[in-house]
Amino acid sequence: MSFFHSSDSLAFNLNLHSPFDFICLKCCSCCYQRHIELNELEIARLSQFLEIPESELIKKFLIPGQKPSLRTKEDGSCIFLNQAGCQIHPARPLVCRLYPLGLLFGQDGEEKWGLMPTHPDCLGIFVQEKTLEEYLLSQGAIPYLQFERQLRNKGK
Repeated sequence: MSFFHSSDSLAFNLNLHSPFDFICLKCCSCCYQRHIELNELEIARLSQFLEIPESELIKKFLIPGQKPSLRTKEDGSCIFLNQAGCQIHPARPLVCRLYPLGLLFGQDGEEKWGLMPTHPDCLGIFVQEKTLEEYLLSQGAIPYLQFERQLRNKGK
């Protein structure tokens, strides 16, 4: 389909019924040079997964601020990436669950989905065996998306 081509990659023309699936081959190329902001739910889930208090998580692994973000190592990799891959994969943030999808929220709260450019070294495979909604379910993204929607509704 045309939305898999790089010329259309920022069109945000996908919806929940669009054919979409991405098979991650765990090359970890998407785990470098990223700025990953976290919300309260993501911080709580990471803290629970790592079995450490939120204050310790923030001190050791996050850059504090209004929107805390994951620290990176000197090589630009995520603080949670090691030789075996992602140490927090079951509790990974929403942006990691969505990759390579992008999500924009319109003024009225409308969700606009698009395919973001993948890293040149990404080994992941695009297939059309699922819908975007099924992909989101398979990635465990639904509770994170619901929380984001609640945050946005609060801001209105």
